[in-house]
Amino acid sequence: WYQPIANLYGIMVSVYIISRIVLAVFYRPPKLGKHCPTVTAVIACKNEEDSIFKTVDCLYACDYPSEKLQVIVVNDGSTDRTQEEMERARRHHPDLQIITFEENLGKRHGMAAGARNATGDILLYVDSDSFLHRDAIRRMASHFENPDIGAVCGHARVSNARRNLITKMQEVRYYTAFRIVKAAESLFAAVTCCSGCLAAYRRSYVMEFLDQWLGQRFLGTAATFGDDRSMTNNILRRYKVIYDSEAVCETIVPESLRTFLRQQIRWKKSWIRESLRAWRFMWHKSPPAAFLFYLGTLFPLVAPLVVSNALLLP
Repeated sequence: WYQPIANLYGIMVSVYIISRIVLAVFYRPPKLGKHCPTVTAVIACKNEEDSIFKTVDCLYACDYPSEKLQVIVVNDGSTDRTQEEMERARRHHPDLQIITFEENLGKRHGMAAGARNATGDILLYVDSDSFLHRDAIRRMASHFENPDIGAVCGHARVSNARRNLITKMQEVRYYTAFRIVKAAESLFAAVTCCSGCLAAYRRSYVMEFLDQWLGQRFLGTAATFGDDRSMTNNILRRYKVIYDSEAVCETIVPESLRTFLRQQIRWKKSWIRESLRAWRFMWHKSPPAAFLFYLGTLFPLVAPLVVSNALLLP
């Protein structure tokens, strides 16, 4: 039973997890301010005929001044009825702007096209299968009164959690990722990933690195996934990133194991890539934030060696 390396690793991981939970207990949502900047909401999607209309409709139903809200949808080479659903949404909301790519270029290009056509001071990125609560935009935008804040992450709930066991497990995973992990990081204004479900960025800051971000490469290959984590990294390098648990959206998660595993593989690959990038600047942040970050990235990378030492070598 005595495996010094495995035992020490287990104790350290347990302390790390408990410390995150303890920090999350002290988290409080940032206060709602009166700041009301112009906002451009951008939805980049491909083959989302079942949800895009509702996503757009929820944006326009938010209690944000219509004269300060611009909504842009980007059809990234869809092959289903997504374009028709976008046109239907525009008939209900004539101000809706539609950008259509003839071929699929990837979510990153859709996000960039939205940023370049935006007129708002704040870029609000929303996934095409996410539905905002009525006060979400107002809460997110108000926090940008502080010029040091470069991005704000909202809170995502699983809208189809009761469909099957896979979606129920993801509901727990989402709660942990937001209300514990992001809440703990937000205490130090160092949230490492603004979820694509609902995230807001100061547009002037985004435009500083947009071309570089769009052409990002890793190990000689174009980066075609992890767009939200990569954008957060670029902001976090110089500015504060916070989380508001009361800026809420409902999102649809994968219902089949195959789709879920494909999603998780993409997310883990981007986590490795962007964590390696963040290693170069996180030490500039507050000591607790940096300490937790480096431990949080080190443990998963060391885990295979610990498991091999404990189980395979004996």
